[in-house]
Amino acid sequence: MKKSLALLVSLAMLFSLASALADVTEKGVLPIVTEPITLKVAMPINAKVEDINTNKLTLFIEETTGIDLEFIELSTSDTATQVNMLMNSSELPDVLLAYNVPYDVLCGWADAGLIVSLDEQVEKYGDNLFSNFMPKLGDNALSYVTYDDHIWAVPSGGGLITNVYGGEYNRLQTGFLEALGMEMPHSIDELYEFLKGVRDNDVNGNGDPSDEIPMTTYAGNNYIFRMLSNAWQYTDASSYLKVTDGKVSCIANNEYFLETVTFMKKLVDEGLMDPASFTQDDSVTAAILAQDGFNVGIYACGNMYTNTMDSTGDEYQNMRCLPNLEGPYGYKSSLYSPATVRISGIITSACKDVDAAFRMMDWFLSEDFALACRVGFEGEEWAKAEDGMIGRDGTPAWFYLLKTQEWVQPSTNVIWDSESFIVSDIMNHCEMSMTASKYPTALDIQEWNFPGENTYEKLPQLLMSAEDMAEYNELKTLIVDQINVAIAAFTLGDRSLDEFDAFCGELEAMGLERYIELAQTAYDAL
Repeated sequence: MKKSLALLVSLAMLFSLASALADVTEKGVLPIVTEPITLKVAMPINAKVEDINTNKLTLFIEETTGIDLEFIELSTSDTATQVNMLMNSSELPDVLLAYNVPYDVLCGWADAGLIVSLDEQVEKYGDNLFSNFMPKLGDNALSYVTYDDHIWAVPSGGGLITNVYGGEYNRLQTGFLEALGMEMPHSIDELYEFLKGVRDNDVNGNGDPSDEIPMTTYAGNNYIFRMLSNAWQYTDASSYLKVTDGKVSCIANNEYFLETVTFMKKLVDEGLMDPASFTQDDSVTAAILAQDGFNVGIYACGNMYTNTMDSTGDEYQNMRCLPNLEGPYGYKSSLYSPATVRISGIITSACKDVDAAFRMMDWFLSEDFALACRVGFEGEEWAKAEDGMIGRDGTPAWFYLLKTQEWVQPSTNVIWDSESFIVSDIMNHCEMSMTASKYPTALDIQEWNFPGENTYEKLPQLLMSAEDMAEYNELKTLIVDQINVAIAAFTLGDRSLDEFDAFCGELEAMGLERYIELAQTAYDAL
């Protein structure tokens, strides 16, 4: 069996080194082929895309590259099952696109000879991969598509700055600051004073000084804990791990964690934090936010406020990101969700024109293509920015919109409504007037200097063997769940703070040391 597998892999590698059948132009030159060819592309197609075959982006790709696209349309709801069936069938596509392949699955396909190594193509034709993608995703970005010392996919990735930073931040009702005569809080102590002001005053002006809720959220997100804990130490509630000066550690078994939950208990005991934050769902918070006489001081929600508030009201426009809060020891850091590498461009062993397929996917990583893919076309969906226009990332804008984004339309025949195969940061360069109320999060990111206050202690995207990843994920689930339960129990008084040492012992018994060891080994290997 091993000999047969090795033979398949060797054949696949030899195939990837063979010259493409199509006459392919030089790196960076368009069209990609001198004579038309057809590539069979399997791809998840969003239901809002009216007709992928007549879609304007499809026609643009075909006209620009000389490559006709024959689509195998996959569902966006059960893509993994469909991809698995497709890759185990006798009818392989030439290309699998816009589906984020798990790393262990990629390795399995490579071992089985289902996909081709792209070493030669990367060296000979890698253009936007090196000039646009890797400068933004990091020098080690190719490691995420490398297995057994060979490159097996064209990666993608990137992030809109309002998702990288704004998605993690809680919102404060600035109208209440004005009513209290206060400035925006920049420390834990100032936050505490604001919450007391909301509790003790009729800040919404409805004549009832008792209906204000200083701070609330919905269950399962830990936005309040993340915000507060980050004034003591960098806090990623998805793993409860951080990396400082190259060392991975847990944030839940130290004195900073104990001080954070002690402060949270104080807030609940003093009526400054809604105890229902651990039990109510987002439909309840949406109903609270919709009441006449808006009564919430801080809505701990990240970007979810866009889904749970009426965007036409003044209250929505007045909900602004809290700055990073400085803690009792002078620490603060930006919370963020860094851009990650996606394994989104696969060339199978059925493809006869590997060079052409690679060059097409490399072109997909260009800035020009990203603009067409994400926004549309010049003169119809966008125009070049004028002097003085500022982009969402605070630098000079590249373009401005001529109409409501295709991205948010209920249906489209202009774009594919997917950015999982491009460098997906193009909207950072969309014009944002520095006085425009429609982009408050982008304004806050610049005003509060979130990029500049990032300590970069978030554990990056990790690569492990299938066995190690399975063990890591099992430990992660157990430990994260236990920490979440403890945060609620300590905060609400269901568990005494005197039991903190016992809680740390429970984490050790669950395998905390091994959990950290696996993360450290993977981090060191990046």
